[in-house]
Amino acid sequence: MTSASKQSEICPRMELQPARNADPILDHLEKMIRRTAKLGRTARNQGMGRQYWIDRINAVINEITLLSSQKLRADLLLSELRSYDRG
Repeated sequence: MTSASKQSEICPRMELQPARNADPILDHLEKMIRRTAKLGRTARNQGMGRQYWIDRINAVINEITLLSSQKLRADLLLSELRSYDRG
């Protein structure tokens, strides 16, 4: 058994979701991030703070084969989260 086949048994390659799945998820994330930003401390206390949203966006980036426009939307959401922290 080669080391490559051993590695695939230990960590099977995850199938990426198709790009068509990204837009509804990104729409939802955009809406919810903006809504929770308005709620401020209340949202953070309910477990929807900055790191929660970063993790959700990174899951989209890592689990879906994104088109360049979708990747740009995800990157802009990450930038938006950083700007909320400064505000």
